[in-house]
Amino acid sequence: MPEYKWKKGARLKGNAQACGERLSLIASQHSEKISPELVVEDASNEDSPLHGCFEWNNKKALKQYRLHQARRVLNCITMVLPVESDDDLEPVRAFINVEYDDETTYMGTMVVMSDAELRKQTLNKIAKELNTLRQKYVQFKELAELCKSMDSIIAQYGKPS
Repeated sequence: MPEYKWKKGARLKGNAQACGERLSLIASQHSEKISPELVVEDASNEDSPLHGCFEWNNKKALKQYRLHQARRVLNCITMVLPVESDDDLEPVRAFINVEYDDETTYMGTMVVMSDAELRKQTLNKIAKELNTLRQKYVQFKELAELCKSMDSIIAQYGKPS
């Protein structure tokens, strides 16, 4: 049986080992497939180790879901920046999640890009995300060159702010 742990930064209640074993059991009962619907169905049982991972108060859950939807809106809205070139432009995120005045908030991309501290913070976050992605796929030799490029960015920006 593998050892299960919550991912660093996960804010989930419940014993990771028990939850991981339960998720594996659910998958094994469904031809090694698992879906969010199956997880919620199992977690609805108060005896399930997954039960504590969910908000069961419908009023609170509704508010949390709307906040999740709002985060999704902020993460998915993009903009095309005006430039003097005729090249086809890729849209960029309109808002970026940052730490500002001791709170986590979203700020406009242009604001973040023009503020040295917010820009550094964002580049540090990107370097951490690249490192996570690199660790996930480093075993694929086809991605060796990409991993080298990631290493360079991680070395340059992966330092704490």
